[in-house]
Amino acid sequence: MYNKRSFIEHPINFYTNVGDTLITKSLWKNSMVNYDTIKEIISNSIRDLINIDKPIFSLPMDDNSDLERKLHEVCINHRFALYLQKNITEFCSKHKIENLYVDIEFNKKGSNPKKVVYDNGQKKELRPDIIIHNRKDGSEKINILVVEAKKDDISTHDIRKIKAFMNDSDYEYRYGLTISYCKRNDRVNACLYSYKENQIIEESLPPFVIIP
Repeated sequence: MYNKRSFIEHPINFYTNVGDTLITKSLWKNSMVNYDTIKEIISNSIRDLINIDKPIFSLPMDDNSDLERKLHEVCINHRFALYLQKNITEFCSKHKIENLYVDIEFNKKGSNPKKVVYDNGQKKELRPDIIIHNRKDGSEKINILVVEAKKDDISTHDIRKIKAFMNDSDYEYRYGLTISYCKRNDRVNACLYSYKENQIIEESLPPFVIIP
């Protein structure tokens, strides 16, 4: 089990979209979107981004580039999020489970700003670049993946932000991802974060090569 907390302590019942098969939220979290599944969804989505939207990687990335041509990372995030949504929807449909949603710049927890325990136990307003969740609140909330993306290098702040959203009891994202789109023009680099034996571990995914 990758998550540091046991979800079987407070199982929440809900029905799948197809049929009336009753399963628990704990069972869903722990068995359906496992590490290999989310890794495959992420990897396929990055490949989709590279293969379908290859021209965006030929645009200037440098902040000193001509403003008319400079590509902002939010543009790439939007495209990456589209492929994440396609692949997670296909997975949910295949397994006949409640659909999950991919959102970018999602800055709310219910009607309140997202605040996460970040420095010295203090809550700080933070906004993740991309998330996968079920758009519900309270006991029905399921947070699967939180993503920080950059055109250049991933910073220490980005990694701390990922871990904060995974650790905070208000969110408990099961997985985290940092992705660097354009540090080098020939590849996309990504690192996947998960829980193992109550510790957050990380795995650098093999570079995704951009073929000219």
